[in-house]
Amino acid sequence: QALKDKIRAKYNFTCQKCGLQESDHYRRLAIHHIDYDKTNNAEGNLIPLGSTCNSNVNKERQGWLALFCQLRIREPRASYIFGALTGR
Repeated sequence: QALKDKIRAKYNFTCQKCGLQESDHYRRLAIHHIDYDKTNNAEGNLIPLGSTCNSNVNKERQGWLALFCQLRIREPRASYIFGALTGR
């Protein structure tokens, strides 16, 4: 639980796909494993996502894996990383 809380705080409690704050969701942000390996709990492999976004990235995994791997080399920002890459 402490690691999950640390990851949420690291990304300012913001979903890294849609940019909504945790307070805008009905539940706490999920912690997504970028490489889809649930045993890889390295901080650089973890990002917070809202429940809907987390469900969405489990479809077409290869595309999301490629995108999130590009993003994982960037430092977290006040804005969400998906928006930073796409210009949203």
